Amino acid sequence: MTLHSFYIFDRHCRCVYSREYTQGSDGGSTNRSNESDTAKLMFGMLYSLKNIASKLGDKEARNNLKSLSTGKFRLHLFETATGLRFVIVSDPAIDNLQSVLWELYSNYYVRNVAQNALSPVDFACDELLANPKFVSETDRFLSSLPVFR
Repeated sequence: MTLHSFYIFDRHCRCVYSREYTQGSDGGSTNRSNESDTAKLMFGMLYSLKNIASKLGDKEARNNLKSLSTGKFRLHLFETATGLRFVIVSDPAIDNLQSVLWELYSNYYVRNVAQNALSPVDFACDELLANPKFVSETDRFLSSLPVFR
């Protein structure tokens, strides 16, 4: 399996959704590591590197952080205009998942969360994204990808 986890951070720097994938019988966990140091450190690292990347480029050219690779993993980042950040953690051999992140946002998040009248517009401090339809559809979509295996 090459996809390890999927996170959504809101515009207030909080992890509102986390999904970890394991090879065990349970398939992983949802929203168990939202307040973990891992999620907080990952967001802090991505935020800092995004600021560094934007300052390294000239004023006219937009320099965006889309991916970060280490020897053990690769982070794929997609940021929306409203400040949501979608992050997938994968093996370093996976090259580019921008189209997957766009699909997760535009087809699954917008349809199941943003257009849902019962879903909050802005998540409260202790509120998590736990829409069962969103969880099941994103799981089905990610597990159907060739890079999931």
